[in-house]
Amino acid sequence: MENVVELKNVTKQFKDFSVKNIDLQVKKGFITGLLGQMVPVSRPQSK
Repeated sequence: MENVVELKNVTKQFKDFSVKNIDLQVKKGFITGLLGQMVPVSRPQSK
């Protein structure tokens, strides 16, 4: 299945720490969101 969103080597800086070199891929037909301070959630769309 093809990717509709793809991020590579992303860094997010917070006040006290950072998250480095995150990769994220969202496949076609999936709904994805980020919750809180970088918790990815992904699931297939229901038809």
